[in-house]
Parts: sequence; C-alpha cells; structure tokens
Amino acid sequence: MATTPDIAFERGLPASVDAERSILGAILLDNHAYNEAAEKLLAVDFALESHQRIFARIGELMDANRAVDIVTLAEELARRKEVESIGGVAYLASLTEGLPRRLSIEEYVRIVKDKSLLRQLINICSMSITRAADQSEDALEILNAAESDLLEVTEKGISRGFAGLPEIVRDSFGTIDNLYKEGREVTGLATHFDEFDRMTSGLQKSELTIIAARPSMGKTALAINIAQNAAVRGGKVIAIFSLEMSKESLLRRMLASEALVDSQKIQKGFLGRDDHAKLSSALERLVESHIFIDDTPGISLTEMRAKARRLRQMQGGLDLIVIDYLQ
Repeated sequence: MATTPDIAFERGLPASVDAERSILGAILLDNHAYNEAAEKLLAVDFALESHQRIFARIGELMDANRAVDIVTLAEELARRKEVESIGGVAYLASLTEGLPRRLSIEEYVRIVKDKSLLRQLINICSMSITRAADQSEDALEILNAAESDLLEVTEKGISRGFAGLPEIVRDSFGTIDNLYKEGREVTGLATHFDEFDRMTSGLQKSELTIIAARPSMGKTALAINIAQNAAVRGGKVIAIFSLEMSKESLLRRMLASEALVDSQKIQKGFLGRDDHAKLSSALERLVESHIFIDDTPGISLTEMRAKARRLRQMQGGLDLIVIDYLQ
C-alpha cells in the first residue's frame, strides 16, 4: 500500500498512522465526523503528507457544501493532480476498510493532536540546540524565541470549545444564593477607589483595562495607586513593569502617596518630624506588601510574559499586572 514518504518517519518523530487513517476513513463514511475533527485538528497536524493533503481537500469540499466520499474526493484530488501523491485511489478506498459506519473519533483526534504537539516540541528544541551550538546569537535571544514558539504550541493545544450556561454559572459564581449571601458590590479586584469600584465591580480576571489620557494627566499615578491599594489594602500580589520610570522613582511615588507626604519633600529631603513618622509607617506597609517592580528598558512581550509566569510560580499566584506603558 503506497503512501508518500514523509520526513516525520524518516526522522522517527512521534506519529500514529492508524489514528490518522481512522479519522479520514470515518469522515468518508460519515461527513458529520469532519466537524469534530476540524474543531481541534489542522491539516498540518497529520504526520503523513498524504494525509495532510486528503484532510485539506476534504475541508475544501465541506466548505463548498459538497458531499465527501471516495468518488468526489478522488475527483478533487485528480483535478489538482494529487492522486498519485497520496497513494492512488486504492489508498483512499483502503481508509474505510474495517471501520463501522459510525465511528467515534474523539480519542483518535486526541492522539493525532498529541503526536503533532510532540513533533512541534521536538522541532523547537532541535532548532534551539542548533542556534545555541552556532554561538552567533545572544543566549537570551535564543531563549526568548524558543519560549515564544513554545507558548504558541501550548496555545494550539488548548481547545476550550462551547460551554453551556449551567457550566458557566457553576464555574463563575455557583448559584444565585451564593451571590445573595456574598452581597458584594465588588466581584473582582478592588481598586479601593470607591466610585470606580461601584461602577465596574472591580478589575475582573482576564480583562484588559487601559488607562488613556493626554500626556501629564496622571495616568501613571492612577495606575500605581490602583496597584498600591490592591497590594497594601487588599493583600494582592502585584507585578509592575515600568518601561519609562526607574523602580526607585516609582517607590518614591508610592511612599509619598501612602504617607500622604509631598513627593518633592522626599526628593529634596525637606522633611519635618511628622513627615518622618508618616514615612516610616508607610514604608513598613509597603515593604510588607507583595509589590514587585521590573524596570527593564525596552523589555519584550515575550520576556514580560516569562517574568510574570515566574513571579506567579514563586508567589503562588499573581492578581494584577500593571504595564507603564505599551506603545
């Protein structure tokens, strides 16, 4: 039974030809199976190039609302002069041999996707090793590229799909009774700006909040105050990426805000006895909080993501990330 030679097998990379054949055969017998496969698989997820071509052509026929069977698929492949490259019509016919009319392909899809992710992982690691051995690039540049590629592969492996309302309700707040018992105006992260929290119910998980205004209107001050309030008064773990201001300058701002002392006094050292007491108390509260500042200039998104993940792992969680600022 002829098939196209494939680099995956020449290199001994992970693959499951039987699972791939079962998926393709199931679709030829029951076109409804295509939707289940296409939800998680792309043509490139198949190890054999012949299977990639077959799956791609099936998808094109399905998108054109045409029935897909051995005859129509063979005709489409012939029109593109690809019949021989997939092993001939006889190979297409063999895909359905021994399969029941309706076959559950969920497990086969999982296997094919898993093998695809393993091949991609091996490729990324292999490329990184080659680049590292060449020694023509900085190590951090290679690491950042590898991390970016790995993150992309990770995201490809996550398939969330549809969720029914009962599942969403259960995962988000349980029951109406729970909401009633909590009786909270703020369901997210409290900024401790009362009016803002009432309007927004706090900063919600997975949401991006952008503070926008003209220059010198206090965007940084507001963002830092929110982070400071969440950490000092809310006990949250906060990461601050400052692309413009040094960590020392940010600390002075936080200290002045927490102590209710003019920042110019701190900068110039014109402090009275009351100021000293206020600053000592404020500094103690800040030191005990979980605020972490990174002021690396020109930091990339990849490096930012890596540092945030590392901080989350070290602290056992990460509640808020403040970036000042992105362009």
